[in-house]
Amino acid sequence: MTTNYREILRLKSLGLNKTDIASAAQCARNTVSATLEWAKACGLEWPLPEGMSGKELAEKLFPSAAGKTVFKMPDYAHVHHEMQRHGVTLTLLWLEYCDQCKAEGAVPYQSTQFNNRTYQELAEHYETAIIPARVRTPKDKAAVEGTVGIISTYILAALRNRQFLSLQGLNEAVWDRLESFNHKPFQKREGSRSAAFSEEKLFLRPLPVHPYELATWKVATVGPNYHIAVDRMNYSVPFEYIRQKVDVRITRSTIEVFYKQAVVIFLSPSILIFTMSGCSGSFRTTVGITAGISISPPCLSL
Repeated sequence: MTTNYREILRLKSLGLNKTDIASAAQCARNTVSATLEWAKACGLEWPLPEGMSGKELAEKLFPSAAGKTVFKMPDYAHVHHEMQRHGVTLTLLWLEYCDQCKAEGAVPYQSTQFNNRTYQELAEHYETAIIPARVRTPKDKAAVEGTVGIISTYILAALRNRQFLSLQGLNEAVWDRLESFNHKPFQKREGSRSAAFSEEKLFLRPLPVHPYELATWKVATVGPNYHIAVDRMNYSVPFEYIRQKVDVRITRSTIEVFYKQAVVIFLSPSILIFTMSGCSGSFRTTVGITAGISISPPCLSL
C-alpha cells in the first residue's frame, strides 16, 4: 500500500493528532511519526512548494525508497459508468481491476485506495479531514444517522403532498423548511442549530473561491505525435513521454496529465473555454509552459 505523505502533512496542518492522521490517511501511526519528523528535518510543511508531486515528496523524505513500485491507476471513467448499472458494486469493480492488473503484470491499489480517491480530493479541496468511524463502535455513527432521519421527516416528508412545476420552486421550498428546521429550538438545551452555528462560525475556515469539481480519471497512451486522445479531443504533452501511459484527470474546466504521480501538463479554465467546446478530433498543441499552465494556439481540425 502506497503511503500518502501529502495527506499526512495536510492533516497535520489542520491540527489533528497522530492517531487521527493515521486513521484518516490509512497508515500506521509510526509512519505518521516518521513522516512528520523527516518533513521537519527537511524544512517541509503544508502547503508544499508549488508543483511538488507526491513522488517528489516521497523521494525527498525517504531517498532510499525512490525506486518504490508504481501502482496502476484505475480507470475512474469506467468505474463511474459501470456504477450506473444495476447490481454493480465497487467491490466487484475492484476485483475486476485486480484481475486486469494481474493480466498486465501491473501492481494494483488496495480496495480502500481504489474506493476513496474522490473522497480524499474533496477533503483536500475544502481543507478538512475525513476520519473513519471506529471498528465495532456503532455510537460513532448514531448522531449523523439520527440527524439524517430527522431532516428527512422535517423536510422531505413534509413536502410529500406538494407539487412543483420547476426545480427552482422545489429548491425554494426545501430552503424554507431547512431555515425553519435550523431555527427550531432544541428540546433538551437552550438555543437552536442556527445559534450554535453562529458561535462555531468564528472558528471555521472560509470556503474556497471555487467549489469542488467532481473529476474523472482516464488512462491514455502518448502517441508518436506526442498527443493524447481525451473525449475525442487531442492534447499535446512533452515529447519525452511518447509511447508512455499517463493518467488524465478531467473536470469541466481543467485537464491534468500525470506520469508516475507527477504532473506533466495542466490546462487552466481560461484555456479550456475554447477547448472543451472544440470540434471532435481537434488537436491542441502546447506552445509553451509557464508555472504549470500551458499556452495553446487555436484548435486545428484534421
